[in-house]
Amino acid sequence: ALLPHLQQRQLQAGECLFKQGDSSAGVYVLTRGSISIVSSSGQRFMSFSAGTMLGELAMHKLDLVLAGRPAP
Repeated sequence: ALLPHLQQRQLQAGECLFKQGDSSAGVYVLTRGSISIVSSSGQRFMSFSAGTMLGELAMHKLDLVLAGRPAP
């Protein structure tokens, strides 16, 4: 039962979800709209649309660290 552990978060247009170098302690599921990966200079690298999951790789690294193994 995953649903009780989910929290909804709404972002305004242009609002930052996280920045490069931030530690991640969550997985994000984009349920509507779109989100882009943008450099500090404003260059867009990639965009994602509804149905995309973000942050799962960071969670995998956190699991490895908590298990005492080096993260890749």
